[in-house]
Amino acid sequence: MALSVGIALAGIGVAYMIFVRKEYTKERAEAPLGLVGTVLQNKYYVDEAYDTLFVNRVKDIGNGASLFDRTIVDGGVNGAGWVTRLVSRISILWDRYVIDGLVNVAAFFTKLMSYPARIIQTGLVQTYAWLIVLGVLIFMGYYLARF
Repeated sequence: MALSVGIALAGIGVAYMIFVRKEYTKERAEAPLGLVGTVLQNKYYVDEAYDTLFVNRVKDIGNGASLFDRTIVDGGVNGAGWVTRLVSRISILWDRYVIDGLVNVAAFFTKLMSYPARIIQTGLVQTYAWLIVLGVLIFMGYYLARF
């Protein structure tokens, strides 16, 4: 408490000398102040200590986090993207040549095997009637020849 009162009285004394007695002139204000004056002029070096202890450490942590993000996180994301693209290319090839290939082979085989039926299947009723009569005659001929 005594220190606080002493500092307050010193401040009152300095203010009295500057504003009431006018002993504090411009030349005197510009004169070098010595070690105490330098410490006071630099605000007890609080800003420098704060920068050294806190601001620069936070910057270091931020730079480390940025490095971790660029190398580890982005590396993992880019690696996952690369693997996904590779798997999709393999899947495309599998689908195109194996799955679609099997479907196309089955379709070709069905088309090939249906060729005789396509010759008979014309869509004309007259042709179907003629084929029925022909079939009946073949059956009758077969049974007449066997008996």
